[in-house]
Amino acid sequence: MTTIGDGVYVVDETGRVLLENPAAKRLMGVAVSSDDPEAWQAYYGVFRADGSEPLPLDEMPLMRAMRGEHSVGAEVLLRNAERPDGVLLGVDARPLDPSAGRGGAVAVFRDITDLRQYESDLAIFAGVVAHDLKSPLAIVRGHCELALDDPGDEIEVRASLVRIVRAVDRMDTLIETLLAYSTARDAPLALADLPLEPLVRDVLQERAASLRSCGGPDPEWSGGPDPEWTVGPLPAVRADPAMLRHVLDNLIGNAFKYVRPDAVPRADVTAAEAAPGWVRIRVADAGIGIPEPDKARIFDSFHRAPGSAGYDGTGLGLAICRRVVERHGGEIGVEDNPGGGTCFHFTLPAAVNEEEPGMKHIPTEPAEEEDARVRAALDRALAERAAIMDSRLPGLSALPAAEPSAHDPSAARLRAPVPDHQHGV
Repeated sequence: MTTIGDGVYVVDETGRVLLENPAAKRLMGVAVSSDDPEAWQAYYGVFRADGSEPLPLDEMPLMRAMRGEHSVGAEVLLRNAERPDGVLLGVDARPLDPSAGRGGAVAVFRDITDLRQYESDLAIFAGVVAHDLKSPLAIVRGHCELALDDPGDEIEVRASLVRIVRAVDRMDTLIETLLAYSTARDAPLALADLPLEPLVRDVLQERAASLRSCGGPDPEWSGGPDPEWTVGPLPAVRADPAMLRHVLDNLIGNAFKYVRPDAVPRADVTAAEAAPGWVRIRVADAGIGIPEPDKARIFDSFHRAPGSAGYDGTGLGLAICRRVVERHGGEIGVEDNPGGGTCFHFTLPAAVNEEEPGMKHIPTEPAEEEDARVRAALDRALAERAAIMDSRLPGLSALPAAEPSAHDPSAARLRAPVPDHQHGV
């Protein structure tokens, strides 16, 4: 009971609490439970799933179960002093078995906040992919048909082929971005101590070369100033080399891309100690900047500031950066560059031969070992939960045994895209 991640809550026919586990208190954000059903809404802060209004007492899953009804997959939002941002709970509630000679109800609930956010991201994801892939495909088809209709006009055919290549490049970029978006969430970290300066210089040179070869930030660009950059002293850090490269590539690429017409693309990369054992890296540009109201949302998936409307992009790059940095235990932010433009900054662990005391631990076990460990923990938790449901507490045997695939997304392999929230205690 004390180790499972699902909250378990048992009440008698009056609403008096007979049993609750630590996860129930943690999920509901209270230290002491209420035995008065009339006070539940105000005490726990129970709202409809969309947060629009308080949930009436007679619609609460536990109250419905006390009346003899079954609730499966009900969703409620709790918002209180300990949960000011709100937590979305999935609730299964059943009446206690009447053969036990006592009325009441039992509820099992879990945090599904991130799961619903993930599903929302997927829905937006599908719309973006459908739109951003269909558009270049239409261009490819149109120019192929044009070339087929008049294959003798070499200049027109060549122009069509150039546009086809650009459209294909756009599709390739989108696909690579989608893969990076998924990898940033699920791929295991391959941590290593690595010098930051050579990696930064390599990304800067690669981005500058790409800008020249493709014709600048705008597909119709016909020439302009070469990009400029400076690199300050940079220490070694402990990070996943491929993921860190993606962060730097995105931030430096943005510095070179989001510039005013005929302005010189510029990136200045510096670093300093953020705290003992941590490094803060800054990437400053002289570009179009980010409006103050957009700074709070700039790292959200698919968000694009109004000023970026004339530039290519998927709205995923900075969301990927945030995921990568947070998986390393760091933080990422943005502020105005005093010289004009924007300055992005993020923190990473400093390179160490051995982990220093007090530093955040970042697991480095191989994915296979981690999968086996988590599956073993999951099996133990499910066995404990089954034992609880078969215990001698009155009526608990009425609750069906848990099926891993029914309500527990963490029963899938660890690297499945749905996050694991069932074993946080």
